[in-house]
Amino acid sequence: MPDPLANLTDELNKKFHNAPDRLLARLELILDSLQFKVFAARQLWKVAPYVEPPVPRSIWREYHPVYTALRRLTPHWRPDFVIDVGASTGIWSDVVCQLFPAARFILIDPLGEEHVRSDRRYAELHPEFEWVYEAVAERAGKATLLVDANLYGSSLRYLHSDAEHSRRSVQVTTLDALAQQKQIRGRGLLKIDVQFGEHLVLEGARDFLTQVDALVVELTLEPPPDTMPSFLELLQRIDRLGLVYGDDAGNWRSQSGGLLLQKDILFIRPHLRDGL
Repeated sequence: MPDPLANLTDELNKKFHNAPDRLLARLELILDSLQFKVFAARQLWKVAPYVEPPVPRSIWREYHPVYTALRRLTPHWRPDFVIDVGASTGIWSDVVCQLFPAARFILIDPLGEEHVRSDRRYAELHPEFEWVYEAVAERAGKATLLVDANLYGSSLRYLHSDAEHSRRSVQVTTLDALAQQKQIRGRGLLKIDVQFGEHLVLEGARDFLTQVDALVVELTLEPPPDTMPSFLELLQRIDRLGLVYGDDAGNWRSQSGGLLLQKDILFIRPHLRDGL
């Protein structure tokens, strides 16, 4: 294959008759070539894909998306607190604690004691976690909890008709009341996963949400009738709270064909997105 630089050098030799002129012209040619290569490399860097660092092996694959989404915030943000509404065994908080070990963790679940009895790993690993064994909604009081056979699908709003379940009266609090009771200070992260009642939790947190910089919430693409607002409406409600779509943080698909049913979304304050 012909050497373009050699061909250009031959042209220079013909054009410039004395050695100093030829040397100077060749140096200029080499400098121009280097400048172009540097420019091209910079342009390539701009369009090169972002390569995600590996996730610790100790983290279950299901929680990789939320771990990586929150990890991108760590260079310029550390929450004072993490509120986990719908905490189950505490596995989600265990994952997030690996990113924000200095934060105060408050885990809320009306079936928390039963979850921990079935799997004590995370409670024993984190004695510093504060547990609240109540449901969360738009107003405090008593409510009927529909208890799913495996506990995870339990809800104040809806259970699939073919699911085995029982009914239980539970105490309900609001995040506004809890924030005052627990004297939650600073700014932090809120996670909500309560099976079709996420909008109720938000309604009962109008004051507390001013302290929230990041919100991870499970949204249902096609919720059952009369259970919760549509996916699009909830996106609009959260936007009105001053939080913007920050990242994907997981999903839930049908076991049969993989149809996307629910999405975990990380919403953040605009200043955090500007820092990414």
